[in-house]
Amino acid sequence: MQTKTLKKSITKAVIILALIAFLPAVNCLAGGNEEKGSDKAPEMTTVTDMAGREVSLSLPADRIILASSRYLHEFAAVGGAEVLDSIAGWGSDLNLYDQDTFLAYKKVYPKVTDIPVVGHHYKGDFSVETVISLQPDVVVFPLWLKDSEGGKRRYQAA
Repeated sequence: MQTKTLKKSITKAVIILALIAFLPAVNCLAGGNEEKGSDKAPEMTTVTDMAGREVSLSLPADRIILASSRYLHEFAAVGGAEVLDSIAGWGSDLNLYDQDTFLAYKKVYPKVTDIPVVGHHYKGDFSVETVISLQPDVVVFPLWLKDSEGGKRRYQAA
């Protein structure tokens, strides 16, 4: 029984550390460091993602897809209500697994129901075609997906 408790504590600690590392990226992706009203063309910026890969992208990212819609918490905490304008699509998991939170957001921000759903990777109905059709600047996936069976095959060095 103590092993289960220890595993839960470690899991919570890892999640908290991941969120701490994730929050500055949310601010950067949503243009939090960009001057308001700036006419500058976005520059390519290289960032290191939480999987340790270097990724180049144009910031601010105006069209963000959250593969897991439950990341809305972190995005809203950093970017406020305006961050909803940057979400071009998201996974169905917030409504599926945390409907109380989804309904609370819907009550305050009715436009959450207008965000296109791209499916949910855990259920196996994530649609790459839908993601491509939404023309995102960046797609944010959960880090744990890297260690899933499908993720292991995708992330192995060729």
